[in-house]
Amino acid sequence: MSNVEVARRFWGLWSDEGLPQLIERYDEFFTDDLEWRSPIAEVSGARLLGREAFERHVADLIEAFGEIRAEPAEIAELTPDAVRCKVWVHGKGLRSGAVIDAPMISVARMREGRIAWAWGSFDLVEGERMVEAVARGERVTI
Repeated sequence: MSNVEVARRFWGLWSDEGLPQLIERYDEFFTDDLEWRSPIAEVSGARLLGREAFERHVADLIEAFGEIRAEPAEIAELTPDAVRCKVWVHGKGLRSGAVIDAPMISVARMREGRIAWAWGSFDLVEGERMVEAVARGERVTI
C-alpha cells in the first residue's frame, strides 16, 4: 500500500468514524515512536511523542469538543517517504461553544507504511513553508 493510500485511509477513518477509532487502530497507522505536533495544540508548542501522548491528546480533544472531524480535501506524495494533506477540520467546543471550521495543512513522514512524524497547522502559509522544507529534504523538528 502506498503512503498516499495510508494517508487516505487515516483521514477517511477520522472523517467517517471519529477520533476514538484512531486510538483503537493506532498500530495500523502509527509507529511506536510517533513524533507529532497537533495543530490544535500548536499555540502551546506541544510536541507529542509516542502512543501514550497521542491517546492523551485525543482524549483531551474528545472531552473539549465531543466530536471533531477532519474532512480530507487533497492528499499527495511530497517525497517517497512523505505526504502532504490539506483537510477541513470541523468541531464545536462543548463548554466554550468555540467553532472550528478551518482548513489545515499536514505533513507526515512515513516509515514502513505507517506515520512516524507528523506536523499540522491551521496557518496555511506556515503549512506551505513546512511542506517546502520537507520537499527540499531539510531536517525539520517539531
